[in-house]
Amino acid sequence: IKKEKEMRHRSAVRSMLTHKFPPPPPSPELKDQICEDFCNAMSPRIWEESACLVCAQLRPKSKLSDVGECPEINLNLLKRPAVTRMERHTESDDINEMTEPVVLANCKTICTQCEASLRNSNMPKLALANGLWLGDVPEELLCLTFAEKLLVARVRHNSCVVRVASGRVKMAANAILFENPTSKVYD
Repeated sequence: IKKEKEMRHRSAVRSMLTHKFPPPPPSPELKDQICEDFCNAMSPRIWEESACLVCAQLRPKSKLSDVGECPEINLNLLKRPAVTRMERHTESDDINEMTEPVVLANCKTICTQCEASLRNSNMPKLALANGLWLGDVPEELLCLTFAEKLLVARVRHNSCVVRVASGRVKMAANAILFENPTSKVYD
């Protein structure tokens, strides 16, 4: 153990002797490269998000591709007539099953995971066609206030994040879900 410590100490001393301190100022080429790398890392394509056509999850635009650019993708795999139904506006409306693929409306991009699954003729795990499709949000529920959202919610969540320092810093989180007594609120 002592030999290992001595060898580490000697290599650290050697590396200190070979590097100058303070380092020389960066060259103009290095400054240009740093600025270019920063601009590339902060471009809107890297951090902006959009939804996937198949799974409806938000993904960075850099991990999405246009469905029109992927002709080998077979969206017919997403047709699941027994899983989805057309929206009904009154009780007297007929119950009709959807015949087209179950995808996110008005979306033209697909994430890399869903694209890979569909290329292999497999149903993506998180596809809306796997029974995850609930339909579009009704207009009545789009612009609710916070109090109205609490009344509509069946479950109220309470979360707490605690920072504990014991030698090192670590984060611990706890999330609790309570059933909302909506029947008591309405009475």
